[in-house]
Amino acid sequence: MTSTEAEQLGLKVWGIDEINDVHVAVWPTNDLVRHDFATNECVCGPQVVPRPRPEGGMGWMYKHHSLDGRENRERD
Repeated sequence: MTSTEAEQLGLKVWGIDEINDVHVAVWPTNDLVRHDFATNECVCGPQVVPRPRPEGGMGWMYKHHSLDGRENRERD
């Protein structure tokens, strides 16, 4: 199922966006607020996690938190 299909069914899903060569953002779609990718000052207080890049070196993943609490209902 694609994220678009899940959203059409009313399911809460997560989006992933490559911001640039070293930064990736993971955010909750259809959340109670719009998440800010331009700065580190999103209202949700994203967690910044170092991640190895496939071509070598390190990159950063900005893991945004939902305001609707979906993390509490999901399994890893």
